[in-house]
Amino acid sequence: ADGWHCMFGAAAAPHVQTPLFVLNSKYDTWQQKAIIGANCSIAACDAKTQAFWVDYGHEMVANLTALPARHGAFLTNCPAHCQTGMTNWDAATIGGTSMKQAFLSWYSAASAAREAWRGDAAMRWVETCDVHSCGSDTC
Repeated sequence: ADGWHCMFGAAAAPHVQTPLFVLNSKYDTWQQKAIIGANCSIAACDAKTQAFWVDYGHEMVANLTALPARHGAFLTNCPAHCQTGMTNWDAATIGGTSMKQAFLSWYSAASAAREAWRGDAAMRWVETCDVHSCGSDTC
């Protein structure tokens, strides 16, 4: 009856055995307009809408934190529906690491370990601020 949940990453990822790399924004611009009906940029929305997004972002981070360490991640505050456009690949950074560098670091580590992947240390880059990018992080 609840099989439709499997189409969402938060429900499916805990069951994925193959290492995967989560690449996402905490603030999805498609959902902003199509689902919650907010017609404003996230940083300029009213307090109630911003509170919704802050809670949504916290839930996303909690879901990510609960995943096995073999799953890597790059989770930004850059409002977007798709993260992998050519400009984002090099421009979006967390802690001085670009999206591209984060993925390549994770992929290289996963490839080196292959079937012996121990997953002792998660390779995750996650913005910890709410709504706006943290410090020197860029979109």
